Amino acid sequence: MLILGIVPVQRVRPQGGRLVPAGTWEDLTELRNPHSHLEERIAQGEEPPYVQFASLNEEDPEALADFVSREGWLGTDEIDAIAHEIRKMRAVLQVVEALRTEPADAQQLLEACRMLEAVWGEKGHPVEEDIESLQAHARYLLSKALTRQLEHVQVEVAIVDFGERLELALHIDDLLASMYLELARDILETDDVPRKCQNRTCRNWFLTHRSDRRYCSPRCASADRMRRWRNAHRNQEGEGTS
Repeated sequence: MLILGIVPVQRVRPQGGRLVPAGTWEDLTELRNPHSHLEERIAQGEEPPYVQFASLNEEDPEALADFVSREGWLGTDEIDAIAHEIRKMRAVLQVVEALRTEPADAQQLLEACRMLEAVWGEKGHPVEEDIESLQAHARYLLSKALTRQLEHVQVEVAIVDFGERLELALHIDDLLASMYLELARDILETDDVPRKCQNRTCRNWFLTHRSDRRYCSPRCASADRMRRWRNAHRNQEGEGTS
């Protein structure tokens, strides 16, 4: 399967509720296929762009500008709209995480479904609290969200290799569609589990194959262990003086 499409990439800055060009389009715009060199970047240790997107601080316009300057046009330049798209992406990843957590956790599934319904504006449906019903409802919500996000992706049976064969090609118009297409492909073709870093001071998401991995990096693991040690030490001191 080919993923085709050109996205403008340009240095931008926040101004008046929007991300505006830091220079001129003629001088600074690069046209790029977001999927070119993506496998190489991931092999070098980068998280996919959709994971990086979910990790952004949506209340920091400079962070949004840095991401767009590096990865390309999202389909909108409105800061509030981009912030909402970050929350939508996180809600989708929460559902995927809940569906792929073993053993399945009914409370985690229920909270993830409610979050996606709230952020995406879906009407809530009564859900039985048994695992099978919750998983079915989560898959329904996930299917609906991804289908809606990819409705403008164009499908073509393309001629490739100088006419020697045909291949399915998907055409994207902006980085947001590209990220959701990559996410959908990862859901369908891999066992990767998206997970929020358990270090309270970190907002990063990451992909993992390991059910026991809780942190995005050794640094976050060490920081969280140190925080828990300090808390336990303070509690012991408090008990000693009481």
